[in-house]
Order: sequence, then structure tokens, then C-alpha cells
Amino acid sequence: GGCDPCPFLTAYPPAKIDRAAPTFVARRRAIDDVRSRVPLQMVACASWLAEEMEAAGLSDVTTVTNSVDPRFWTMAWEQRPVDHLSTPARFLFICRDLRDAAKVDWSLLEEIARIAPGRLTIVGDNAPSPIPNATMVGAITDRSEMYRLMRDHSHLVFSSTVDYYPLTIVEALTAGMSVIAAESRAAREFGWSSNVTVVDERRRWADAIASAVPSNPASSTELAGFSPDRMIDEYVDVYRRVLAA
Repeated sequence: GGCDPCPFLTAYPPAKIDRAAPTFVARRRAIDDVRSRVPLQMVACASWLAEEMEAAGLSDVTTVTNSVDPRFWTMAWEQRPVDHLSTPARFLFICRDLRDAAKVDWSLLEEIARIAPGRLTIVGDNAPSPIPNATMVGAITDRSEMYRLMRDHSHLVFSSTVDYYPLTIVEALTAGMSVIAAESRAAREFGWSSNVTVVDERRRWADAIASAVPSNPASSTELAGFSPDRMIDEYVDVYRRVLAA
């Protein structure tokens, strides 16, 4: 057997040929071959992805979730959280390539700009068209600049439905933001946080934006899960188990 037909062929950059099933079969054979020769530990970056891997027959999967990079983490701990409570909510949307329809809902961004004029910043390259009442910024790779931009906004808008464990959400929470996210298993990974709101229907976005108010940043205990040291320690444990097998 193999996996189902890929549902994301139109995601940027689009593909004309679906090779998901034969690629899956080839990789399963390669993994089985390696496992027959040496100890092997599969690692997923999200619990829902680990569940999918095990359902596909890839047994004994460990989950190690993503952390922010050390530079971003250091800035978050050295600088005091910004007090957004006395100001209107300010919204931030980030995607490196704004042509990616699987991650970018352009009509939704137009609606948000209409509901919250002057309070939406869109970061990314290749914008399909200008959006009135929104600030457009090119893609940002410098982590210091990204951290400063996040601290200037209270809410991250996350419309992607194809991510595994979105680093953008991790960074936003670390920077003290709240998150309004489209329904996806990736967004549900953050269900433990009161600062993440998952919108399960398109018609509910307007209410979510209109009612959004700045809130207190996540606690230090919650943020510890995004620490680079935590991720390193968990990977070291995986390596030790493999070496001891």
C-alpha cells in the first residue's frame, strides 16, 4: 500500500504529478532496511504527526516539539513583556511567500484590514495585491528584527492548515503575543495555552478579530516548553536510547 493522494498539489510551488504514494512506499522500505541493520528511532515534531506516523506503520515514534532559536529565546528572556493591555489589538500575519494558497487566505486578510483598519501588518514577499488599511513588509529573516516586530503587535493571525508544529506560533507566544489560528491539527497542538484561539469556521473570523483584546503573555512555565535547551535535552535522550539499544 501507500499513502493517500496528496491533497496539496496546488500549494506553492504547485506540482503536476502526484508521487506521494510511490515515494511513501520507497521510504518505508528504506526505513525497514535501516531498522533491520541498526537501532532506529523515529522522531516527530508534533504529537498529531507522531500519531499519523504510527498509523502508517512506523512504530515507536518519539515526539520532540520545536523550540525557538537561541537568539530569539535570549531576547525574550532579557526583555520585559510589552504591556498591550491599554491599547487596541494589533494584528500580524507572516508568510515568506504570500502566493502560497495553502498558508495564505488573502481574502481573509482583506477582511481583517477592513475590520481593524491600520492595525494589520502583513510580512512576506510576492503579495498578490495591495490591501488598503494594512501595512505591507517584505519577508524578514533576521531574528532580532522579527522579535521586535512581534513585540509591537498583540495578536498573530495564522491561517495555514498545512504546518506540523508551526514555529511562527511558537515564536509569537514566546514574544508575548496571543494567536488567532485557523482550525488545523497543528493549531490544536497549542490547546493548552489560553493565548491561542482556534477558529473552526470561516464565518467566525470576523467575530474573533472584532472581539480580540490584548491579554497577559504566557507564563514562564508555559514558555519553558519552547526553550532550545529543552529541545536539545530531549534529542540527547533520544541519541542515548539509540546508542544503548
